[in-house]
Amino acid sequence: TNADSYIGTLGRGVLGISNGTFYSKNLFVGYNPGSSGQINLFGGTSTVAGLLYLGRTSTATGSVLIAGGTLTVPNGDAFVGHDGRGVLTVSNGTFQTRDWYVGYKAGASGQIDLFGGTSVVKNVSIGSFAGATGSVLVDGGTLFLTNSTMTVGNSGNGTLTVNSGTLQSKDLT
Repeated sequence: TNADSYIGTLGRGVLGISNGTFYSKNLFVGYNPGSSGQINLFGGTSTVAGLLYLGRTSTATGSVLIAGGTLTVPNGDAFVGHDGRGVLTVSNGTFQTRDWYVGYKAGASGQIDLFGGTSVVKNVSIGSFAGATGSVLVDGGTLFLTNSTMTVGNSGNGTLTVNSGTLQSKDLT
């Protein structure tokens, strides 16, 4: 639909996608304080036309597992831990977005674990604002930055670990 989607608004919500098609204007996974949301993508195509939020508000938790298929945020940004906690795991399949913010605002924590597949982003900010914490682990697969800007610990705390796989970025600060 051309409407926003909420997974985990006032409690716990889980969405599983296997070889189907999902479309949302903006997607909120873990929206209100104390809520938790989870998306498991095992195949098919999922598109978020606007913004993707994992852990939108304080004490909210949002997680996405991409074990197959494609999740695309072509015109917007992905916030992994906006005000709350966000976790994105890619073990297979493809994730594509304009910008990744991993641990965005004060008190937020974001975690991205890449164990396989391909992730294509324009820019990455890990630990964006003071008081935010973010971590990115590349332990397989490919992380390709099309605009080649990766900032680790912008104003917050950021960690980047590359054990195996491929990270391609022009600038790393």
